[in-house]
Amino acid sequence: MIACAILGDSLAAGVALYRHDCVADTKMGITSSVYAAAHTMRVNADTVLISLGVNDGIADRQTAANLVRLRVGVHARRVYWILPARPEATRQLIQAISQICSDRLIETKGYTGADGLHLSGQAYREIGEVFDLP
Repeated sequence: MIACAILGDSLAAGVALYRHDCVADTKMGITSSVYAAAHTMRVNADTVLISLGVNDGIADRQTAANLVRLRVGVHARRVYWILPARPEATRQLIQAISQICSDRLIETKGYTGADGLHLSGQAYREIGEVFDLP
């Protein structure tokens, strides 16, 4: 078992920059379908941080299946999801999965930069400092 893992897209990659002690499997701009086809879908760690689905667009019907498949493969004491500021459909999906699995959410709405999605270096650092605390 590893101590911590960070999985997903650019939001996860931003946090991984500040958490060199964690195993990171991230890629900027990746969709959940591409991630599911080419990246880690099974993880055994004490703590896992996930950010995925925001790049799928509202028309991707596989997003829910991909996120659930990833979550089923994650075995951890604590799982955190980065809740993206938008789109609302993705936010609702992540909230539903995290609630069913008793996972924790890290809210980003209100902390984004000019693009309304990505965070500042300080925000990524702060997430990195707190995401694995009990």
